[in-house]
Amino acid sequence: MKTMLTPAPALQLPAVTLGDELGRGSFGGVYRGHHRWLDVDVAVKVITGIADPSALELALREARLMARLDHPNLLRIYDAGHFDAGIYLILELMDGTCAPLRRLPTERALSVTRQLLQGLQALHDARVLHRDIKPANCLVRARDGRVKLADLGIAIEQSTRAQGQPETAGTL
Repeated sequence: MKTMLTPAPALQLPAVTLGDELGRGSFGGVYRGHHRWLDVDVAVKVITGIADPSALELALREARLMARLDHPNLLRIYDAGHFDAGIYLILELMDGTCAPLRRLPTERALSVTRQLLQGLQALHDARVLHRDIKPANCLVRARDGRVKLADLGIAIEQSTRAQGQPETAGTL
């Protein structure tokens, strides 16, 4: 049975044409897009339903955190902004997640594990706790087998934890 995907929202971005929905989370959807100026395919995370300005700031915190981190096993961000109904993040496009990976050959399993641990180490070196490690947040690029950690929406930085961030959050 094929899952029906939601069409792209009526969102006009200056440089990106939105396409099909790639996935949906608790705060919005992720869409395939094409960045016309850079001439690359991208993922566009659209976060909607944010009425409170402080919640908008919290959502943009993810973009700022991603922009500061630079590691081959962490998802890259190209741009972010806001529109009437929420915010958008223009991200590196990956082919899929680790969720469907099963019974991998030993070498591939070791490679995936090593890459995820390197991404986690980069976060920890930056004093960031991801707090939502799960197969759906571990993205795979088919052309070279690269694995990247994504979705820093509930990540916390050690320096900001005292500013009201909950002790626990994420996926059990």
